[in-house]
Amino acid sequence: MAEKKKNRVVKKAETLRERTAKQAENTGKSTKARRVVRSASRPLTGAVKASRKEFHPFKFPDNKIGRFLNKRISLVPSYIKNSVKEVQLVQWPNARETTKLTFAVLSFAIVFGAVVYVLDIGLDKIFRQLLLG
Repeated sequence: MAEKKKNRVVKKAETLRERTAKQAENTGKSTKARRVVRSASRPLTGAVKASRKEFHPFKFPDNKIGRFLNKRISLVPSYIKNSVKEVQLVQWPNARETTKLTFAVLSFAIVFGAVVYVLDIGLDKIFRQLLLG
């Protein structure tokens, strides 16, 4: 008897946005922390709402030229809005990772500086002997 073939299920790769959305759900902030953040952000909500508004600086007649010139103007350019949205999606490192990475950068800078210093002294001695010697 022939065995039935099972259909292979191919999982779709998870995108970065889906991963960050899943991580945001799993953060599990307490309700008190949420209340504090919400109350601290209240003064900014008015500014955010004002930045989203679009307005017509001039009113022109409803013809081809008027429709072209009647474009809505936003107070905050879309580039800045999109940049803020992207920064909010960034997964920032925790304190432990930050200290490890800072130590790595500082140690690399010290080692690289020492190598440049040694090369500078060596080349200085070589050129002094060739030119002055």
